[in-house]
Amino acid sequence: MQSAHITSDMFRIFSVEIVLTLPVRPFGGYMEKVYQGERSLLSPIIGQLEKGLYRITGIDRDSEMDWKLKWTRILRQVYIPS
Repeated sequence: MQSAHITSDMFRIFSVEIVLTLPVRPFGGYMEKVYQGERSLLSPIIGQLEKGLYRITGIDRDSEMDWKLKWTRILRQVYIPS
């Protein structure tokens, strides 16, 4: 009886490791393309969402903005909707 529980627990641990390890290569490749500014398979979808978020929050993606100003704009939109 005890060995059945141990086997079951080991199977669960192994399954979780597999599920967490499988997306590493594709996700890493996607992140590499994003950080290098290249197009990826998800660029059309993510790009549209990003443009919409920038338009809603008033962020100009072509202007030089530090992270504090971007977060101020986002938080202002969330807590003070117009």
